[in-house]
Amino acid sequence: MHGSYVPTAPGGNVKAKVSACRRLAQVRPAGRIPRTGHDVPVDFIVTPERIIDCRAAHGPREPAGIRWDDLTEEKIESIPLLVARRAGRA
Repeated sequence: MHGSYVPTAPGGNVKAKVSACRRLAQVRPAGRIPRTGHDVPVDFIVTPERIIDCRAAHGPREPAGIRWDDLTEEKIESIPLLVARRAGRA
């Protein structure tokens, strides 16, 4: 199981807060895992024995959006949607 669950409030409105979760069969200590701005850390790790809350370990999330500084000109030009989005920013 991997992905996001979008909770809804009474009346069908989507809540603003969504947690990233991952179900694992077992957990092994991994130490510190390097991240870049486009990585999304998990909020919880769920095993058959326990639920581990990881939110304090990774801190606040980066704001959503395209990280233009991380993209090369070649990468932007190879993806038509990025070319169109960049044109709309100018």
